[in-house]
Amino acid sequence: MVTFRSFAAILAVVCGLITHAPAADATEIKAGVVRQDFSSLWAAGPEFERGWGLNGEIEFDPVVDLIGLDLSPYVGGTLTPGSEVDKVYAGLGLELGAGPMFFRLGLGAALHNGDTEDPDDFFSRRQFGSQVLFHIPVEAGVGIVPGVRVSLYFDHMSNAGLADYNPGMDTLGLRIGLGF
Repeated sequence: MVTFRSFAAILAVVCGLITHAPAADATEIKAGVVRQDFSSLWAAGPEFERGWGLNGEIEFDPVVDLIGLDLSPYVGGTLTPGSEVDKVYAGLGLELGAGPMFFRLGLGAALHNGDTEDPDDFFSRRQFGSQVLFHIPVEAGVGIVPGVRVSLYFDHMSNAGLADYNPGMDTLGLRIGLGF
């Protein structure tokens, strides 16, 4: 299990790399409140990690043009007070929009501090099978004034069956984004 100190160090390194990335400029900062392990939409098994968390994310200028669609890098994290699972994540997102409404889908990786394969906690904590998991965010929202957007945010993280245990975990919440 990753300790809080290790988790904080990893987050500091990721943030340091992002702030020194010369090719990408931040375009939006997002923050919100999420409910972790809210249901088993994609995740399997009991909801052991139910908890409220604070989510934050930075999105950057597009770096890839895929058939006329821009892919933008993002980095973020969710901190849940107590014994629930904290995570940092990064990936590429694709945003579609018409007028003030938008829809965003992403794919990346997440690093978490939850259990991987702990037999002592098998019936009380999710066993993710790996510290590094796939991260799939989905977001839909609307611009309320220029530069400010509100969205419904969902994400799923799992090891995609690459380890013996793969319950995954879903998160749902509301976020506000401030664009630059």
